[in-house]
Amino acid sequence: MNASFADRRTVLVADDEEDVRFLLSRLLGDVGYEVHLAQDGLEALDRIDASKPDLMILDLMMPGLDGWGVLKRLETHPSPPLVVLLTARGDPESFARGMRAGAAAYVTKPFRFHELIATVQGLLASDGKAQVRHSERRREPRRPVTADVQVFGRDDMPIALGRCVDLSHGGLQVHLGLKIDGGFPVSVAFDLSPGNPVVRIDGQVKWCQPVPRGYAHGLSFVKLSPDSARQVEALLGVE
Repeated sequence: MNASFADRRTVLVADDEEDVRFLLSRLLGDVGYEVHLAQDGLEALDRIDASKPDLMILDLMMPGLDGWGVLKRLETHPSPPLVVLLTARGDPESFARGMRAGAAAYVTKPFRFHELIATVQGLLASDGKAQVRHSERRREPRRPVTADVQVFGRDDMPIALGRCVDLSHGGLQVHLGLKIDGGFPVSVAFDLSPGNPVVRIDGQVKWCQPVPRGYAHGLSFVKLSPDSARQVEALLGVE
């Protein structure tokens, strides 16, 4: 969905790099969003209170109050925006920590422009202002979790690269450029940076339907190991 057809949704960009703020302001403005900017965590919180953005793109490493501090403050905020983390940190620990802290998407730098815009559009189209408060997430059966994934088939053969769009205790939804029939066994690895797949989980395709530029697949988890179950809990924000 192009944001120009929506009611002028608002996106806050919080990043200490002026070039990144300028670039994202242009990109998001070009597809119809109203864009506000903040250069550190304290200014980001002030902007949230003043303009009530629908979504925030948040850098983790900022001077003063960093992105982690902002996420912590948002835990008790009465109306927090959706949060897309934009960071150079592609390690599994930061990814899991960001998901536990309430982020809806995790994008690593350097990022691809069209994929970041697609992430923002997808989150706002599916969730909008109905963001579940952090303290209530453990009661929510499903939550938005947007990240790159690799999908593997039988004999550990790679099938496709795609995007996870949401996650529950029992499975996840993945968008791929190709169609995989129901009943097909797969494993999914979250791919935070090239060659660094993490949180690999076995599953089975339950359904498939066309979406723009590909197919949406519903996957159910199969025989989760204790370690995989803990990883899913971490991504869902369960302590």
